[in-house]
Amino acid sequence: PGLFINDQISLDEGVILTRVFPGGPGDKAGLQADDILLRIDGDAITDVRAALNRIAMTRPGVKLSIEGLREGNPFSTTAEVSVRPLRTEETDG
Repeated sequence: PGLFINDQISLDEGVILTRVFPGGPGDKAGLQADDILLRIDGDAITDVRAALNRIAMTRPGVKLSIEGLREGNPFSTTAEVSVRPLRTEETDG
């Protein structure tokens, strides 16, 4: 989905983004590295698998509401799900 999520840090709630794919849905929605994602479309995100599954189960073109924390401050945004690009050296950068 163009998001890289840290699965090494344990949080009571949410997941930490480590990187956002440039030009991808997360980037277009304004997500940034180190954002903590708490909810996707109202569903609590309890771990990395829950976040990735929630996105993967959504059809391309559907918009998801995202709630999270950035530098300790709450934020919300909307991201449109798209087809995941094929992995290349350029996208793996």
